[in-house]
Amino acid sequence: MIGSMGAVTPAMISGMSITVSAAASDTVLPTGIRLSKTTLTLTEGGTAILTAAVTPSNAADKTVRWTSANEKVAKVVNGKVTAVGAGRTIIAARTANGKRVTCTVIVKSSVVCS
Repeated sequence: MIGSMGAVTPAMISGMSITVSAAASDTVLPTGIRLSKTTLTLTEGGTAILTAAVTPSNAADKTVRWTSANEKVAKVVNGKVTAVGAGRTIIAARTANGKRVTCTVIVKSSVVCS
């Protein structure tokens, strides 16, 4: 039987005893995330690839969400960083359960002064 607070208690039906138990979760959660680079310098219009490694290797969900703190400086899509304008920003990679790592991106102007 299931009580009002969700507790499961054994029940007796026609002389038979029925017991319900919950199995332990086998889901392995990410414990960390690493990036292939922690700093990156690009020229406007340039691109680079950042690779994220979720640990442990047997984590059930290795999904990585990428974000840029300032998309006027650099954008990121699935680890591909595109330099947009001169400046500095932070690219972050985050696991589904919130583990986070960052890469500082410096974008230099493509304008050459003579």
